[in-house]
Order: sequence, then C-alpha cells, then structure tokens
Amino acid sequence: MARIINKDTAQKRWKKQMKWFASATARNEDLIYIHNHTNQYMCGTNEEFIQELNQWAEMEMNIQVYESNIKHLTWKGNKYIMITFNGDCLEGTDGDVLNEMAFALNFMVSGFTYLFKYEKYHEIKDEIRARTTWKPKGAK
Repeated sequence: MARIINKDTAQKRWKKQMKWFASATARNEDLIYIHNHTNQYMCGTNEEFIQELNQWAEMEMNIQVYESNIKHLTWKGNKYIMITFNGDCLEGTDGDVLNEMAFALNFMVSGFTYLFKYEKYHEIKDEIRARTTWKPKGAK
C-alpha cells in the first residue's frame, strides 16, 4: 500500500498531537507514536511498550536499533527522545514504510518510531537494549 506524505501536513499534525502529549492531560503517558498501518497517533506507557518489546522477542523479530536512529529533541522547553526500530523482519509490514512522525521532524526513516518523554525513556533504556540488537553509529 502506497501513501503520499505531505511534509507541511505531517508537521501540522505532529504539532497538534504534541500539544496534547505535552499537556497535563497526558501526564500519565510516556510515549507517542504514529501507527503506520492505521495512520493514527497513539500514546502509551513504558509498561505497555515493554510488553510490545516482549511480543517482538517472542516472535523472534530481531529488532535492531541503530544509534544514529536515536534523536534528542526539545519542543516548547521539554526534552524528548525519538527512537526508530528497524530490522529485516519488517520487510512487507507496516514498519517497512516511511514513518510520518519521523518525517515531520526532518528525518527520513522507515521502521517503528516512538517519541518518549526524556525521563521516561531513560527509565527503560536498559530494558530496550536488552531486548533489541544495538548497532553503533555508521553500522549497516
């Protein structure tokens, strides 16, 4: 399935979602992502994300994290970390297309992209590393 992503539209959409995500209403949410298949923004907690990583491990997906796909950003004074998960296992899945949220942030990458609140990412960074294969910057 092909989809055209207009960058201006993607950026406006991302800003609207981030306004909510950064609000007090979302204080119990740890991360935001756009579901590539449904094209909807969704939020989640670290616990839900670890469950997702565990499912990927059970499916033997060998999810990879390229350190160059970890981006630090600041939006309206708050710090965030965006991380994109890749792997050969994503070919033919909704993770094998350009990620709209990453594209809105000037980063062209396919894979599963999540944007964590800075502190929340660091709470589970070691668990993410334990459940994925890490590739240093410049690795192929």
